[in-house]
Amino acid sequence: MKVNTTTESETTTEKGTSGKCQETTENGIIFDETSSGNEVTTQCPSGYTGYVKKKCTKQAVWEDAQFSNCTRNILDTLFSSLNGTLNQDSLLNISKTLQETFKDVGQTILSGDIKNVVNIFRDLVDKTKLFKLTVPKVVVEVLTATIDNLLAASNSSWTEISTDGNQDDTGAEMIHSLESFTQSFLQTDQHSFSDISVRKDNIVLEIKQTTSDSIHYPDPTNTEGGKLQESKNEILFSQPAKENMKYSILEFKGMTSKFQTVKINKDFDYGDSASASKTILLNSDVISFSLEPKRQVDALKSNPLRLTFQITNHTLYRQFCVFMTKDLSWSTSGCTTKRTQANQVQCTCTHLSTFAVLMSPDVNEITTEATAKVENCKEVIENGVIFKDTQPGKSVTAQCPEDYDGNSIKKCSIQGKWEKTNNNLCVPKVLQKVSQEAENLTYLSTPKEIENMTATVANVYKENKTIISGDIRKVVDIFAKIGAATTQYKIDVTNTTVQNITVTIDKLLSTNENDWKVVSLEDDVSAKLLLSVENITKSVLDSNTTVTESSLNKDNIAVEIKQKTVNEIIYPDPKKSQEERRNITENKIQLSQETSETFKYSIIIYKNVTEKFTIKNFIDDKVDKDQNNKQPTSKFLNSDVISFSVEPEPKSLQTNPLILTFKIRNTTGVRHVCAYLTNDSSWATDGCDTKVNKENVTCTCTHLTNFAVLMSPHDVKDTHREVLRFISAVGIVISLIGLAVTIAVYGIMWRYVKSDRSVLHVNLSVALFLGYTVFLVGIDRTHDFITCAIIAGSLHFLFLVVFFVMLAQGLLILKSVTTVSSTSILKFLFILMYGGPLLIVVLSVAITQGEGYGTKYVCWLDNSKGLIWAFAGPAFLVLVSNVVILIHVLRVMQSSRRMMDKDLKKKTMSVFRSISILTPILGITWLFGILSISIDNVLFQYLFAISNSLQGLFIFICQCVLQYQVRDGFRSMIRKYRATTSFDSSSKGASSCQDKGYSESLLQTTEPSNFFENATYDSTVVTSENQL
Repeated sequence: MKVNTTTESETTTEKGTSGKCQETTENGIIFDETSSGNEVTTQCPSGYTGYVKKKCTKQAVWEDAQFSNCTRNILDTLFSSLNGTLNQDSLLNISKTLQETFKDVGQTILSGDIKNVVNIFRDLVDKTKLFKLTVPKVVVEVLTATIDNLLAASNSSWTEISTDGNQDDTGAEMIHSLESFTQSFLQTDQHSFSDISVRKDNIVLEIKQTTSDSIHYPDPTNTEGGKLQESKNEILFSQPAKENMKYSILEFKGMTSKFQTVKINKDFDYGDSASASKTILLNSDVISFSLEPKRQVDALKSNPLRLTFQITNHTLYRQFCVFMTKDLSWSTSGCTTKRTQANQVQCTCTHLSTFAVLMSPDVNEITTEATAKVENCKEVIENGVIFKDTQPGKSVTAQCPEDYDGNSIKKCSIQGKWEKTNNNLCVPKVLQKVSQEAENLTYLSTPKEIENMTATVANVYKENKTIISGDIRKVVDIFAKIGAATTQYKIDVTNTTVQNITVTIDKLLSTNENDWKVVSLEDDVSAKLLLSVENITKSVLDSNTTVTESSLNKDNIAVEIKQKTVNEIIYPDPKKSQEERRNITENKIQLSQETSETFKYSIIIYKNVTEKFTIKNFIDDKVDKDQNNKQPTSKFLNSDVISFSVEPEPKSLQTNPLILTFKIRNTTGVRHVCAYLTNDSSWATDGCDTKVNKENVTCTCTHLTNFAVLMSPHDVKDTHREVLRFISAVGIVISLIGLAVTIAVYGIMWRYVKSDRSVLHVNLSVALFLGYTVFLVGIDRTHDFITCAIIAGSLHFLFLVVFFVMLAQGLLILKSVTTVSSTSILKFLFILMYGGPLLIVVLSVAITQGEGYGTKYVCWLDNSKGLIWAFAGPAFLVLVSNVVILIHVLRVMQSSRRMMDKDLKKKTMSVFRSISILTPILGITWLFGILSISIDNVLFQYLFAISNSLQGLFIFICQCVLQYQVRDGFRSMIRKYRATTSFDSSSKGASSCQDKGYSESLLQTTEPSNFFENATYDSTVVTSENQL
């Protein structure tokens, strides 16, 4: 093939341009050896018209060939057919031709194919509107399948289009065209309309008609096929009343790697002027939502559309919820953005269109902090894979370990530290054939075939092979295919198959928990495994033959399959010794019936899985069941998982329920709930009662499936949460006024109140004032993940300072009652007050890398992630210390001579007054806050909200209103003012008497035990009777 060579206009004699690019082949075209700086042009591959360009750079490195000018012959023919009129038959023929052209899996799709098919789509849309054609169902289905094939093209083909500056229009035009066809189909008359459901790897289409007041996608009630439930995004549309509606939802997956650039509308709201000059990138899937009749759109003004996107890059990037305008640009108008989780963004929009989430780096957080100050992640070798030096915030891709196909991904965090390696795309070569065989199972397949497949899988992991996340994902996928086939085609499962699966799962569960966590980021692999194995064991029980008994006990899994004629099933068998039962499991299963019956049952215990299995979706029967609302959850597994199946299912489960006793792992500071796994991979509680007894939880359930005990930190219901917020807000406003007055009074009267204890009073007042202010201004700013994290960190530091100042107050009181030394310890106390909190916050941020600072409700420390104890722990130690100090002070007070002479009533009142005065500056009321975290009782949360929001008011009363030095100082100022203004000759004597009285009050001293007598007037402790 003849190759034409052209030379760049730039000179090629510069340094570094004397080399040559060696001969290479790309898509069947041979590009001859070429001098650096030159570009070669040749004909497109066979079956195409046009030309290809490939450039040899000045560094003598080939760039990717440009195939955007190549037109497939069949597409050229379709272009010609579009020159005339268009009817429904020709529309259908063109659509089917497109589908047939690109149906072969693995075929090379060039950038020219993408451009030309999208151009055909555009022409079809225009012609359909011009000739007012009705779009039939089959056209929508085949065009959707065609786009799925185009999206399967290599990223390089999509990236190549962007070099012409057309990629933003091409990708957007593709989405807009298919959206137009679905909207046209929605307008089909009632007789011709029918539901459409297309689920592909790269696109999902759902068109339905419903009479309802809401549309929820994915539909939590639809478990058919399971695939629709795998969507990582959510749509919720609600309206005041039920009405007949037709809607279409298009979900374009994996678009972030296809759309290298996007077209921004002129009204795009960047949030700050600096962002306008930055690159804006797609950071989510793309969702199109259409509705008929269109008058329903008006309801969006009062009931906006809510979309929840899982974002691809979630490290310190500014996120924008956007929609596609008519000119195919992206706009933020009418959409609000809320960062609900680190990897999740919620969009609230007042119109219907095509939606997505865009991102833009923030200068201060990425450019300065990540790249200027943080070093690159250094080259590292992991499982034989080399990950080279990488910039902070960037990811590097490398070929998977030997014996695997695919690529490993490793990310360098913005702190310059390697994150866990993502090997999810690494597929064991030896399992590729098995996976295909499992895919091809039919009703003609035999039990021996399945046995051989599972034996192959078991042999792969028989030796001490290193297991990565790709192994887990592929094996679970194979078991899922086998489970689906045995259920659908009624294929018997042999005892050997069960043993093979058991051995394999034991090996997978022996691997590092990090691999399970990595694979669970993209797929609910644990739920998929549980449901798959349950389906396989049910196939054993459904067999018409007698069950061959099987009993295996491994380190990470125990399986028992038996057939008995009994009225009670107990596991482990009580006839075994206690040691034997303990070796099997620390859990217990009991099923009792009134009469004996022949049962075939299977029991599977998944051990040591609390750190490996994730709980992605949870349905609370008291909250979510009526609302049909499956939500992401912060619940965690806190026990082994038990799978229990019985054939035939007992008829008296309602009166004689299944009783499972679980040994739990975490027993403190959490709420436990018995749950079971539904067919749509959600954990639910209906039909199960929970009873907690120290280290065990007993679950009483009226159905059979997979069971476990879930845990979550104690939370507050929404109704209480709103009341608590109101109480806190009102109390804080009152406290702020009190603190401001206290600070002002101390500033004005400093000459009269100056002392170490007054310094601590002012520091406490300032810290509380700042903490309350940040709380009021920022506690609800959860819409911006970064801002929320900064606010949470600020509150963490400020309230720790409050606690350490209160500790300093306690230490100063302790010094006053235990020593007569006049040496000041103020310098030591300042180091304690500010150095301690700073050290705790720095360590917390370093250890967690900022995770847990901010929740979806408030900008505070995340209780579910345990970070709350970085505040509660030090706070608890301070409170314990101050309680000990308070008890010691009260003992000293009671042992004084003056107190011993009083009757019981006066002693009691004196103790009560002392506690009331000392409590605000020692922070004793914060004990309610500690109790509200560790004990599930809303009473403590109300006591905490009331007492601590008013702490500033209490300080004002104790340190200003009842503080004798403040009152005496105030009297002195009035006297001096009167003396100065009256020019009375007696003013000098009055002033002298006043000063003398003040001096005498300071000089009157007694033994330390006597100062408690007048505790009502002063909450501070010195060795003076009048100065408590």
